[in-house]
This record gives sequence, C-alpha cells and structure tokens, in this order.
Amino acid sequence: MKRYKSAAKTYTILAVLAGMTVAAPLQAMAKQAQPAASQPIKVAALTKHTEKVVEEARKMLPYLSQFPHQSIEPGEDGRFVIQLQQAKDVEYPRISLFVDGSTGEWTGFRRNNGGTTPFSTYPLNQAKEKAAAFMKTWYGNDMGGYQFNPSMTTSADTIVFSRVVNGIPFQNDSTSILVDNSGEVIGKTGGLSKGRPQDNYVFPKPEDALSKEQVAKELSRYLQLQYELKEDGPLLRYAFAFSGELDALTGQDAAGGEYRQIIKVQPKGQTPLIRNAAEAASFLAKQGIKTEGASLKEESLAKANRKNYEWWKDEDLIAIIGVNTTDNRLLNFEEYPRMQEGKSSERKITPEQVPALAIKELETYLPQNEKEIILLETPRYEKNGNSYQAEFALVREGIPVREWRNVIVVNAESGKIIKVSLSNPEPKSFPQANQAIKPEQAAASYVEQFPLTLVYELKNATDKEAKLVYKGIDTIRGQRIDAVTGKILDWKE
Repeated sequence: MKRYKSAAKTYTILAVLAGMTVAAPLQAMAKQAQPAASQPIKVAALTKHTEKVVEEARKMLPYLSQFPHQSIEPGEDGRFVIQLQQAKDVEYPRISLFVDGSTGEWTGFRRNNGGTTPFSTYPLNQAKEKAAAFMKTWYGNDMGGYQFNPSMTTSADTIVFSRVVNGIPFQNDSTSILVDNSGEVIGKTGGLSKGRPQDNYVFPKPEDALSKEQVAKELSRYLQLQYELKEDGPLLRYAFAFSGELDALTGQDAAGGEYRQIIKVQPKGQTPLIRNAAEAASFLAKQGIKTEGASLKEESLAKANRKNYEWWKDEDLIAIIGVNTTDNRLLNFEEYPRMQEGKSSERKITPEQVPALAIKELETYLPQNEKEIILLETPRYEKNGNSYQAEFALVREGIPVREWRNVIVVNAESGKIIKVSLSNPEPKSFPQANQAIKPEQAAASYVEQFPLTLVYELKNATDKEAKLVYKGIDTIRGQRIDAVTGKILDWKE
C-alpha cells in the first residue's frame, strides 16, 4: 500500500480500499486523532470541501447531474480525486474531479470513457469558442491571464491556453480544455505547479527577439531537400531538420541537436539469406537472441513479398525476423525489450556512442555500392525498453531518400543491437536538385501559412530563467514543402 506523510491521506486510502463511498470514510476519518503538524485541510473538514467542489462542478457542468454516485480516492502530488459515476456498479463513463489536498481548491477534471476515445470531428474554430467560453466561466472574463496558444493546439479535442507574460505565452503555465465530438467540455488539465509562481522566474525582454522576418530567414537554414518515392516516380521535397523551436535571440535551433549528418561508410554487403525457420533461429542466436523454449509462428504477406518468423513465450512476443520471399534476403530482426535479460533502466551507453555502434552494425548489411548515409537526427532514447533508436537514410546525389530508411536500436545498458530494419533500394531516376526553389522562398511560403509563435518556456524543472523561443506548430517536423512549387503539403500528399 502506498503511504503518505499525512495521516488524513492514509486513512482516506484505507477507506477507499475497503470499498466505501465518500460519506462513510470521511465521517470515520473525522473521528481519528490528528497529528500536531497536520495538513492545512483538517480531515474533519474534508467532507465539507468535497461537497463544495461537487456543488461548484455541477453548477458549471450541468451534465454532471447524470453522475450522482460519489467516491473519493488519493491522487498524485498531494491531490485527492472525487470520482462521479452514473451508479456504483457502472464503472464507465466517470468524471474525475481533481482537488488540491492542501487548499481544497478544485483544480481540474476529466471524463474517462474506459477506452480509447476517437479523434474529435468537431470543428476547430467552434471548439476554440467553446473552450474560451469555459475559461471565462472558470477564471472570469480575463481568463486568468491565459490566452489561446495556437502552437500547442493541434486538434479540436484539446484546446490549449497559456498564461501571458510580457504579452507572450508562457508555455509551462498552460491549461488544456478538452472538447468532445458534440462540443461538450469534458476536461480541464494542466497549469503551473503550486509553489512555483511565475514571479520567481526571469524572462528575457521581448524587444531583444529577432523579428519574424529575420526568423523566417533563419528557418530556411533548417530546410533540407529529400527525395520521396511516389507512384509516378521520385519527387523533390523540403523537410525540416530541427527540433521545431528556434532561439528567439540567436535564430539557432533551441534544442541544439544534430540533424542530417552525411556519413561516409564502408559497407560489407553481407545481408544474410534466410530460407526457413531453422536458419532464422540460427541467425538470431548469432546476435545473442535466444529462442529456445519459445513457440514459433510463421506469417506470410504475399502482397508485400514478405514472410515473418515470430517466437512467443508465455503469450509474449520475444523475437521476430522479416524476410523478402523473392530472394530470401533479411529485412529486419528485433528482440523485444520486455524479454531482455535484467530489464534494467541503467544507461551506460551515451547518445554520443550510439551512432558508431549503429553504423558498424549497418555496414554489415549495406550493399557495397552505398558509400554515404545520413543520420537523420540525434539518436532518440526510448524509456520503454531502455534503448536508443538511430535512423539512417540512403542518399542519392547527397540527398536522402525518405523511404530508404534503416533503423538500428541499441540497448542503453549493454550496447547490444536489439533491432535492425533495412531499406530496400531499387534503381530509380531521381530529379536534379537544381529544379528546387531556394530554401528562403520555401521558408517564406511556410511561415505565411503557419506563422511561428514567440513563447517563453522552461527547458528543465529546476530552471529559474525562461527561454524566449520561436515555436512552430507541434507537427512542424513532419511537415514538408514541394521543393519545385513551394506548396505546403498535406500529410497524405
């Protein structure tokens, strides 16, 4: 059982585990002797605070009358949660009201449907209006100093507002209003942590920032050409090669990562041929991946000219190999993280060591005519599996081919290669790079349609000085521009 410093919260947990509804445990808790140094809210007053919160919530959200059953649970970060259900034995949908355990303040809420909620089809502009109206109901006409933040709002189901400092959104003090398909407000989450008022931070002066015209020119430095393979043949596109944020004072990538590094390689061209399950298991064994005692499952994908060999143990997938059925060539293999020995989260391998490990592995399989590859970005750490993922693209005339990506995953503790996914290059005629418009022209077209937003943000929880950055919309790194026409492309194009 998880325990808390406050005796009141301990008693609350005990009551909840006993399956009691809100009234009984709170009354019982009120009779318990309290320690001298108690939380600001006395246990005896918790019932009153709970009733006050529920009353306030039902006035603000009339549909809560459909959820008459109440219970209380301990929450995180010193909060408690009032759960509202349609009936005691109807688990979902339910409404969770979040309450600060020290002040009794109602800080937010959320509807839980008990499963995956589909993306909202409600119009974005109408969702913004609904969310803004709710913010005024919650905070007052000034919305508590918050304003709509377009750079953090990517869909109609989550409308984000950030508190304004010096006329600029402060992203770390943001709140999200959740809107469903019918336009009903079903949640409010976020906001700056208690005990860290924004007055304690140092904010750079907005007048020191580059102008939007200057930052558009800086953005052009991060547009890089790539080929994309389409049915009609390869096309030239521009893609963004940066974190999505530029330092507003310098124009440099705010994250300081490295993107699209061209690397010389010495391929060995030793891609193995795997003709059956025995050869697949033998190959895995050479990679240090054990399949003994696991059950084998084979899957053929005729349209893709592919066959997968999968090994399962206790209903867990532990390893997989994919093979091209036309020539028996290896396409990919993977050892699944949950089955790796130790399951440790210790990181002995640094991000700087990963490219060398990954390139050495990739050189084993690359065709000997491939002399250059591009590391698309600094290897990403994946907490699930304690690993780093490095992605490399094959190049033609110094330009990466988007579909010819090779993925190498490295265990962060041991440096072991636990996944390899290889591309399948074929002879093609690629357009010349001189057909492309200038990156400055492409960047100007982009910011006209998707302006960068000037925001303050804290990079780390311990920071006391905010950074002033120009931020693109959250999907900017996945956006592309037709390098010949300058058209901003939809993700389907």
